[in-house]
Amino acid sequence: MTHEQITDKHSYFEDGYIVMDVELPDMPDTIEVEGHTLQRKHEFHVTMVSVKQVKDRPDFDELKDKVKQVFVDFAATNDLTQFRPTGEYRLVTRGERMTVVMMVTIGAMDALFDRIRTEVGLDIPTQPTHITIYSLQPDVGISLNSVEQVAADSHVVDIPELANL
Repeated sequence: MTHEQITDKHSYFEDGYIVMDVELPDMPDTIEVEGHTLQRKHEFHVTMVSVKQVKDRPDFDELKDKVKQVFVDFAATNDLTQFRPTGEYRLVTRGERMTVVMMVTIGAMDALFDRIRTEVGLDIPTQPTHITIYSLQPDVGISLNSVEQVAADSHVVDIPELANL
């Protein structure tokens, strides 16, 4: 999938999402969760903004470009690079797919989404920031674009091996 670097820390993917790559050292290769062995992902990122949920709109390409520009402009004056783990891990299941995500906070996300809603006219919720860290299928993720999706498709799990992250 093609992507472009839009800030020194953020990439934009052509299907409508912006990510920040992150490093998470010293994690086990596999973990056991509720009777399943999940594999550590090979790369980690925080999805900052995704507009894939409106991909059926006829003006999707225009919306993606506007969101990308709002993000770049916002990131020029607001720090969107510092994340803080909340200590909450969630097991996410959707169909056959299963992942573990680490919930994180990034200070300016509410203001960013307010700007997107105002300047682009796109009514999307502030997305829950998280990092997919393990998956049942190799390197598969599950998008979580709203708190409603988090509530519907996941639950909190205790993972002692990750207590020091």
